[in-house]
Amino acid sequence: MFARFTNMFMHYYNKLKHINFTNVDRLYDTIDKLKADINLYKYDYNTGLMTRHDLMIRLNVLFDNQCDFVLVMYDINGLHTINRLEGYRAGDALIVKTARNIEDLSGNHESYTTGGDEFFVIYEDHSEVPDDIEVDKTCSGAESSSKVETISELIDIVDQFVTDKKRHIKKRRDDI
Repeated sequence: MFARFTNMFMHYYNKLKHINFTNVDRLYDTIDKLKADINLYKYDYNTGLMTRHDLMIRLNVLFDNQCDFVLVMYDINGLHTINRLEGYRAGDALIVKTARNIEDLSGNHESYTTGGDEFFVIYEDHSEVPDDIEVDKTCSGAESSSKVETISELIDIVDQFVTDKKRHIKKRRDDI
């Protein structure tokens, strides 16, 4: 996706090099089109949330500046089953509903989708992390950046929290 964005950027850059700058309206139209295209690749089409690329950029900035923050991960439970039994439209509707629920819970904090049924929220102020981070039909995990050395380690920890919760839910279901 990033390569596609880079190619589009170069396409418009090359167009701008050849524009007769006496035609300012045409220049503004081209710039507006470029902005729209950038937004098309910056935000997930289905949910409207920022993407994995933006998440990684933001995490790198926070780590480089040695900021202390909390990363929360959400993973939808049973999306594969819903897609299989009810169809992909039902699965997409669940993804969008979950994204809205996460945005509602997280308020003005940065929310990201990293593909399919995984979401992340960054809380730069620990006191603003909700006491209950659970969102309907998801498993979640959270960790503070102050407890790790790398971005990869932080993501691995929250991913492990979510994976453990999902295994626990599956085990309980299998025991019934």
